[in-house]
Amino acid sequence: MNSPALAPFRLNGREIDLRRGSVSDGAGATITLRPQAADILRVLAERPGTLVTKEELMQAVWANIAVTDDSLVQCITEIRKALGDDSHAVIQTVPRRGYVLDRGAQKAAVRPAIAVLPFRALNVDGQWARFADGMTEDIITDLARFRDIPVIARSSSELYRDKAEDVRAIGHALNVKYVLAGSLQVDGHRLRVTAQLINAGTGEHVWTERYDRQTAQLFDVKDEISGKIAATLTGWEGQLSEAERVLTRRKSGIGLDAYDYWLLGVEARNRMSPAGLREARTLFAKGLALAPDFAPLIRDMGITYSIDIQIGGADRAAALEQQGACMVRALALDPNDALTCFFMGSYLTLKGDGEAGDRYYQRALELGPNNADVLVLLAWAWSYSATPERGAEMADRAIRLNPHYPFWWNSALTRAYFHVRAFEKAYTYARSMGATAPNEAAMLAMTAARLGRREEAARAAESVGRMDPDWTVEGMYSFYLPPRPAQLLVESAVLAGLPVCMTAAQLEGNKGAARFQECDAVRARQG
Repeated sequence: MNSPALAPFRLNGREIDLRRGSVSDGAGATITLRPQAADILRVLAERPGTLVTKEELMQAVWANIAVTDDSLVQCITEIRKALGDDSHAVIQTVPRRGYVLDRGAQKAAVRPAIAVLPFRALNVDGQWARFADGMTEDIITDLARFRDIPVIARSSSELYRDKAEDVRAIGHALNVKYVLAGSLQVDGHRLRVTAQLINAGTGEHVWTERYDRQTAQLFDVKDEISGKIAATLTGWEGQLSEAERVLTRRKSGIGLDAYDYWLLGVEARNRMSPAGLREARTLFAKGLALAPDFAPLIRDMGITYSIDIQIGGADRAAALEQQGACMVRALALDPNDALTCFFMGSYLTLKGDGEAGDRYYQRALELGPNNADVLVLLAWAWSYSATPERGAEMADRAIRLNPHYPFWWNSALTRAYFHVRAFEKAYTYARSMGATAPNEAAMLAMTAARLGRREEAARAAESVGRMDPDWTVEGMYSFYLPPRPAQLLVESAVLAGLPVCMTAAQLEGNKGAARFQECDAVRARQG
């Protein structure tokens, strides 16, 4: 049963899921077809606009079983009733021959996207408020592992924190079918978590759960909520393999204090500043002293070194080795974490093994197909590759899942669109990022120059020189140069009035860096 017709699709305004044998209308009502009727619909859906004979249908559904034409007619009648096809316009009868499914009535269905609203912290202190936010983020991350559940990223759903908006308006604004809302309340050592899965189209509750547990069972509750959502939206039996179920569960042996150090460290890391990175590493170290095998702490420690490289850490080589050591250890503990796989790929790529790095990038995509942060990181990484179109595709997908993305995304989006010559888009994101660092100012200068905005390009190029007098575009791309001529970069830098080539002395001090072929000739002439 590997037919493409098994993927959910729309037919006559209904959503069809043949893996469940269900037909759902816009009001949320669902009809489950008999297995034989579902098989008939499957065969017709595989060949839309084509006559399927009665003999073919009988053979596909009742092979080696003696039945009359009445069995087929009853199935067709059942299907038409479920589809609201009273006029027989969707499934057309060809007298004495068979049936045709109207090609125009069949469309690919939008998969049941979900937004997880920030869990409300009721009557709790700052630590438990952070735990409520951590629970929200963890549920989003768990759901993003499922290909069949597009999940809106937290920075977009965060806009609706504590707002008394109709859930139907939220669903419309975020283009989702389901919304999860919940709250967390603590009384001593007792924890109460409530969760409600709501159909955003109708405002009706799909299910409501209340969990009364010990506070130490917070992580078990989070896993139960994620699992129940997955079961509800995809069908627990058949569609989800046991391996996929395992991926939704995290080890819960971490204590609450270590978890809090992790949350605080992530907050510090996301400031994207040298001071914030140092603070994050201190907090992660405290968490690891309490929970040395909690993989997210180790992974995020490694990510701080990756950020150090991007923003110009003092010793890029040493930071790269620290990043690699953390990712090796984190992968040993959790080989199925998408972010860990991405940053392992980043480490290997920067070490010069792009083929191995790309294998980890692909693995990250497999494990986090709906994780918006993973997608935008892949957009950034693949924008430098020999096939930058992959980067732009990832950028498009990430924005659909997180239209209200965090500030740091602008840097990745700029590069993703610049390298496919979508200069108008790249310029928009470069302006949003601003001249926050030499590399970002350079991207603004180059995209503005490409659009003929000469004065703006000149101002941005001037700011590059003020921030780093030794800056060159070759040095900017020294770790990421794609395996092809750098014509686009050289042309853009020249248009913007930016220095292009490193000197021989700069190249000597940056051993192992990639080089522009165009600059080798320049250095040769300089002697």
